Amino acid sequence: MALICIMKTFFAILLSVCVLWSPTAAMAQDESRGHDPFTLYDYTVHIVPGNPDVRREQALEYAEKHGLDELLQKLTPRQYWDRHEQVKERLELDNVLEKFSIISEEYSPKYVASMNITFNRDMIEKALTDLGIPYSLARGGQVLMLPLLDLSPRQMLWEEDNPWRTALMSASDVSDTLSFKLPAGDMEEMSMLTPEMAAYGAGDVILNIGKNYGTNYATVCRAGIRQNQLTVNCDWYGETAARPVDITLPIVEFGGFEEALQAAAKTAVKRLNENWRETTLVRADKPGRLFIRFSPSKAGDIEQLTTILKDIPIVKEVVLKMFSRYDSLLQVDVFGGVGPLNAQLAQKRLVIEPMGKVWVLRQIRAQEAANQNQPQVEAP
Repeated sequence: MALICIMKTFFAILLSVCVLWSPTAAMAQDESRGHDPFTLYDYTVHIVPGNPDVRREQALEYAEKHGLDELLQKLTPRQYWDRHEQVKERLELDNVLEKFSIISEEYSPKYVASMNITFNRDMIEKALTDLGIPYSLARGGQVLMLPLLDLSPRQMLWEEDNPWRTALMSASDVSDTLSFKLPAGDMEEMSMLTPEMAAYGAGDVILNIGKNYGTNYATVCRAGIRQNQLTVNCDWYGETAARPVDITLPIVEFGGFEEALQAAAKTAVKRLNENWRETTLVRADKPGRLFIRFSPSKAGDIEQLTTILKDIPIVKEVVLKMFSRYDSLLQVDVFGGVGPLNAQLAQKRLVIEPMGKVWVLRQIRAQEAANQNQPQVEAP
C-alpha cells in the first residue's frame, strides 16, 4: 500500500509538470471524448485549500474512489445500484484505476482539477459477469433534442429566450453517453414544425429535421406546470426501444421556476442516457450466449460479419451491442457452444478465441487452414 501511495504521489507531480509545460495540454480535453465506456471524461474534483502537492494526491484518491461509483452507475441499470458494494468487493481496488490524465488545474480559492480517468475494463467486466449483473457498453451517438415549453395557452419551441432550451443546453453539455443537439431554429425548421405539431408527435417531420443534424434519433422534451409542480416528458423518435422519461418536481423546493427547470433538465438528460443504455445491456446469464469482439478494418465489415453469423444454422440470434470505428461487440446466442460454432466459422476462414470473459474473432492464416485440412488420426 505504501508503494502505491508513493507511486500515485510521483505520478501526480509528474502530471502537474506535463499540464504546465506540454503545448498539447490545451487539446487534451478533446482526446476521444466519450469513446471508451470505462473512462470518465472531464471528471472534476474540488479540494479545500492546502499544500498543492497534497491536494493533487487527495484529488486523485477522491477520483479513484468516487469515480468508480459513478462509473458503475453509468454502466449498470438503476435497479442494480444497490449491488455495487458486492462488485467492489470483487475488485482489486488498488489496481482498478488503470490510467489518468489531468486536463486542467486551478488553485484559487479551492483546488479544482479536471481529469480523464480510465478503469480496468477486464477486472470490472469479470466482477459484473460473475455476479450476473447486466451492463452497457453503449458509446452513444447524436440525438436531436427539441425543447418544448408548454405554459398554456403559450407554447415555446424555437424562441431564443426559451428558459427550457437554456436549461437543456447547459445540462446536455455534460451528457455522459449521448450527444444531444439542440436545433438552430431557422425559418425552414420553424415552418416545418410548430409547437403544436411537436406536442402531438409529428414523428416524420421531427426525424426529417434530425437528418439536418446528421442523426436518425430525436427526443421531444416537453416541460409544463401542473398543480404547482413542474412536469417533464421526453419521448423518443427513431428506431430505438429506449423508454421515455417522465419527471415531476415540486417547484417550491427549488426556490423558483427557472431553478426547477435547471434541476429537471439535469435529471432528464441523465435518465435519457440511462434509458438508452438499457437497450444495449450485455447479459451473461443465458446459456449458449457468447460475446464476440471484432475490430473492423473498413466500412461494411460489421454488416458482413453479422450476415455470416446469421447464416450459420446453429446461431439463434445476433445482436450488435457496441460499435465504434475500431472496435465492436456482438452478442451471439448459439446452440451447441463454441466448438460447433468454430467449425462453421472455419469454412469462412474465421475463428473465435477466448480473451477473458469474451471471445475475439480473427481470420485463420493460410498455414493454419492447411494444417486443419490434414487428415486426423482418430483416438481409439
